[in-house]
Order: sequence, then C-alpha cells, then structure tokens
Amino acid sequence: MNFDAAYAKWMEDRQQTRKGESLRRLREGHGYLEKLFLSEIWWPAVGNFEHLHPEFEIIDDRGAIRFLDFAYLRAPHKIALEMDGFNAHAREMDRRQFSEERKKQNFLLLNGWKMLRFSSDDIKDSPAYCRQTVIQMFGEW
Repeated sequence: MNFDAAYAKWMEDRQQTRKGESLRRLREGHGYLEKLFLSEIWWPAVGNFEHLHPEFEIIDDRGAIRFLDFAYLRAPHKIALEMDGFNAHAREMDRRQFSEERKKQNFLLLNGWKMLRFSSDDIKDSPAYCRQTVIQMFGEW
C-alpha cells in the first residue's frame, strides 16, 4: 500500500473513533506540517502507522485538556511527537501560550512520557535528519 492510500485509511479509521472536540481537533489541528511529517519522515522511516495516534488527547494534573500532534503508544512506551512551526511556536505565541506549552511538556515528562520535537524548517529542509532521529528513537527507546 502506498502512502496516500495508507494515510487516507488511517485518518478515516481515527475519525470514526472520535467525537466532539477530539474529532474537531483531528479535522482542524492535523494540517499541512503534520501530514508532511508523516509523508516525508515517518512513512519512509517506519512504513506504517501502527501505534501512532494523531492529535492525541491528554488531561493534565490540573484537569486541562491538551493535544499532542502525535502519540506513539506501544507498551511500555509513551512517546510524544510535536511539530513546531516557527510562527505558531515563536513569533505569534503570547506569553500565556508559551507558558502553557512548557506546562504541557513538563506534565508529560513527569508522567513517564518521552518527547521528540521537530521544527517545521527541519521537516522541510532536513528530512534525512528527522528520519534518522525517528529511527534512532526506536533503537534507543
């Protein structure tokens, strides 16, 4: 199966299990950069979407609902994969949003998650580096 067919089926399957805000977030939050990561990084490195969950919902210790771009869940591993566009994560972020991003990361790390972050520039301009990082993730963790 090629990427486009596998991606369409994977997204369709994920949408069927979601409702409410989780479904809206999947439809609206999973965009260009996330799909580019999948097509240029994940698919060539891994070849499937097993155990990978887009726009994964978590509830932190303060009861706040947060979403991860991707969660790779394969017991005993919990790995958050975040795609960071410069505008959304630096230039256009206000102080409250910046603080909330740090709280989300701290919560995850304190609760046994591992995390990888990829910049939009690296996904676009250095896909070999990103693929190598994903492959190394499987070897290390």
